[in-house]
Amino acid sequence: MHSSKSRAITGVILAFLALLGIMFHPISLLRTSAAEDYRQWRQMDERWANINLGNSSDIMAWSGCLVTSTAILAVHSGAKDANSFNPGTFVQSLNSVNAFDNYGCIASWSKVTEVIPDVKFVQYHAFSSTTQSGMAAEMKAIQNNGYYMICNVGGHWVFIDSIVGDEVYMIDPAKDDTKLFSSYSISGISGVNVYTGKNKPVSTSPVEQVTPNTAVTTASAAATTTTTTTTTTTTTAKPVTTTTTAATTAIKTTTQAVTTVSFEFGEYYSGTGSVKIYSQPDKNSDTLYNIYSGQVVNIVDAANGMGCIALGSEKGWVDVEQLIYTGNDDIHKCGDINGDNFINRLDLALLNEYLTSRSKLPEGISTLRECEIAAADINGDGDINNLDILEYLTLFCR
Repeated sequence: MHSSKSRAITGVILAFLALLGIMFHPISLLRTSAAEDYRQWRQMDERWANINLGNSSDIMAWSGCLVTSTAILAVHSGAKDANSFNPGTFVQSLNSVNAFDNYGCIASWSKVTEVIPDVKFVQYHAFSSTTQSGMAAEMKAIQNNGYYMICNVGGHWVFIDSIVGDEVYMIDPAKDDTKLFSSYSISGISGVNVYTGKNKPVSTSPVEQVTPNTAVTTASAAATTTTTTTTTTTTTAKPVTTTTTAATTAIKTTTQAVTTVSFEFGEYYSGTGSVKIYSQPDKNSDTLYNIYSGQVVNIVDAANGMGCIALGSEKGWVDVEQLIYTGNDDIHKCGDINGDNFINRLDLALLNEYLTSRSKLPEGISTLRECEIAAADINGDGDINNLDILEYLTLFCR
């Protein structure tokens, strides 16, 4: 009966997806703000389409993709407020500080920082991989380290919003498409500009690295060895011979150094690559599982400098230094899984990935943090399942 019901629900969901074509608008949770949705900013917007880039003949409509993507980054990272800032005001400010060269290109990123002090260009990252999964992993690692990205897709620039598995979601200043690899050929996707913003990225699970403030310490131990030496003295006197034995004790003390490890109990995730889970608090013990990029575990105990994970009825042990601490204070609003103050296709993608992976991953390893799982229960029945997906789709249809 249960499987029959699940198939029926899945059929309804697929029908909704076919009907929607995933072409719905994000639902903002910032009800107190009248700001427009910066995700909808396009370089061809008539409010700024005809503004020149510096003294060049290029205008925003033709060549404003990088400027528009940077404006999106500024608002997305909390450096600017969409109530008083948009690509139009941004390009005018850049013009006022002579930020463009004669060809309409940004002459120096320091000029951008002059206009938006909280946004700083870090470097250009050229992809080493030539596959979708490889490029997605490289971008995931950059975002997990607290950076924002604007991607070069054959000379056009798009803001990277979120990475979910091998799928990369973008905000494209030229069109409404959101999936990077569905919209652009991999051969034309060459690399990303990397930036810092006012706040750390919140688009994917999980993203923020927090400095631990509670130490778990293993105290150093001293081992003492006692050595006893017996000395015999013989005194001869006629006609009597007397033998006297004196015992002396020497104490030898050796100190065994023990490594002191500090880390916080709580949720951690793998930033890149894979991290082994061992059967014992010993890296020479058997490997039970691997934690892959973006997957979350909860450290509940410590021994021998390693963290303990509850894996259902068994325990696993990890080198915590290979993981990134997420912090435990986040509370996400219902439905807003990624914490970006919108309920949209990104949240639905995260929910779908969670449900798909839940049956494949061992208990104790997840694609979502606890606060994100709580937010995913959008229908409030205490369980995360296809009914929540249906609730998302119903919400989008309103």
